[in-house]
Amino acid sequence: MLETEKNRKARRLKTGAIFLVILLVIAELVALVADAGEAGKPVQPSEAIQRVKEEMRKEAAAENSNAEGKSKLLWNSWYTMTVGEKVPFGYYNDRVEKRDGKYAYQNQLWKMEEGFINEERVVSFGKDDANVSPILFNFLGTYRDSEFSIDGTFKGTKLSVKARRNKQNLPPIETNVPSKAFLSTLFQVWIGKHLPEAKPGKRLPFVTLFEDGLDTRYASINGAMTLEAEDDYAKKTGTKKLSVELAGMKSVWYVLPTGESVRIEKPDQHLVIEKKTEAEARRFLVKRTEDLPKSGR
Repeated sequence: MLETEKNRKARRLKTGAIFLVILLVIAELVALVADAGEAGKPVQPSEAIQRVKEEMRKEAAAENSNAEGKSKLLWNSWYTMTVGEKVPFGYYNDRVEKRDGKYAYQNQLWKMEEGFINEERVVSFGKDDANVSPILFNFLGTYRDSEFSIDGTFKGTKLSVKARRNKQNLPPIETNVPSKAFLSTLFQVWIGKHLPEAKPGKRLPFVTLFEDGLDTRYASINGAMTLEAEDDYAKKTGTKKLSVELAGMKSVWYVLPTGESVRIEKPDQHLVIEKKTEAEARRFLVKRTEDLPKSGR
């Protein structure tokens, strides 16, 4: 799909360039004819044509290079969240791109709480370095009739946060964060960067920040990742099995070499997260007729 879109862009660019060359050549020929008529000299269009062609070739190459260099999709995946092995709790979409040397993360999550489907959206950016150093984030949550939004920006290790609840500004926060801290939404990117150095049984410590951490004034959270021996599921899916400790809670992650998760198990929350197709995820919270009680008629 990505290759097809790239080919389409290339064809559109080439067609536009050719059309513009024709227009420019015609314009220059008209000018040359006029100048030659006044000077009584024969028309020599080849130099003008070659010059225009060369300029258009350079422009087309630059445009194509910029288009390819600006954004690269790393993954666009859908997940379901199940509580207690059989209760549908929610679903979400993770989209991760690399843009101009930065990582861009977008998440949209729907979850069932107290009979209502609440929605959360997160956008975050991190640098392309070993720590995936944070740049900015935006969190937006809608809960029944209320709305909650947070905007955070970083200048080095200084974090500035502005938040609103139901269109009312909350007290701003300014704090310093550890130099190696990354945003929790970019954890999978961090995994992808450090997975090659992971050794079975060896803990890799990390420091992260929760995007909705207003209550703690964005206190950093310590965690650790450990590469485990392959089990049947890891072998079947071609993933690496990781044990993750974060904020006193343990979880098991099955990830691809990029860091993209395929399955996450959180025993303390009785929660299992699984990668699914978009269609499967979107209908996960929809009440199905086969789940309804029989009328007996």
